[in-house]
Amino acid sequence: MLPGRSSLPPSLPPLQSEPSAAGRPRAGGSRTMRGRTRRRIALLALALLATAGVSFRHDLFEKRVVVLAPGQLVRGAWQRPRPLRRLIARERIRTIVTLTAINTHDPKYVDQQRVVRQTGVDWIIVPMRGSTATIEQLAEAADLLADPARQPVFFHCVGGHHRTNLALAAYRIRHQGWSADRAWEELERFPWTEPEDQFDDRRLIEAFAASPFARPEESQNGSRPDRASGPRRVGLGDDRGLGPGGLALDDRQRGRH
Repeated sequence: MLPGRSSLPPSLPPLQSEPSAAGRPRAGGSRTMRGRTRRRIALLALALLATAGVSFRHDLFEKRVVVLAPGQLVRGAWQRPRPLRRLIARERIRTIVTLTAINTHDPKYVDQQRVVRQTGVDWIIVPMRGSTATIEQLAEAADLLADPARQPVFFHCVGGHHRTNLALAAYRIRHQGWSADRAWEELERFPWTEPEDQFDDRRLIEAFAASPFARPEESQNGSRPDRASGPRRVGLGDDRGLGPGGLALDDRQRGRH
């Protein structure tokens, strides 16, 4: 050892401690968040495009339209103006039977009234509510469908499902002598009829078949629908339209059609 030199080894720089896992910055975290945000935006965009696509499709194409008997009966959902005009012209529709209570300010009502005025067809509303109907309303609807002076008839509710199914079944039972089971078997063949429909729709069809309204001759002297539930003709020049009892429906009733 040289004179004047310490025997101690030179000091080493202090050790740098490793950051803990909890405090260590995670390089992939921000990328994961950005990826999730992009996926959410993409899903939202797809949902908006799908909604716009459905709306555009219904503007162009008929919704749930089925010709049951050429020159007599056509069923369907509520149509947009363009497909409704096309349907009226192609099937030579003479009468539209609407199976729902609807506010006269509803855009669907306004659009259909415009087409009715332009084409000159007759328009009758049977104000069924809540995707169902009374026994009396089913009999009234069946009679409208069976009237040769009104045919060809286009009958519809909003979705072309429950109330339209019920009216068709009532027509089959009341005017063609079908059983409730046979009428239901026909409805089951439509793709929009669902298994759970048996709990309400099928039971109502069976109740109708068991009632005096199942045969026209048996119900002629029976009870008749009152003004609040019976059919109403919509006049071509009537801006108010006709709801139950001949009055326009208020907003509370509108939400129940």
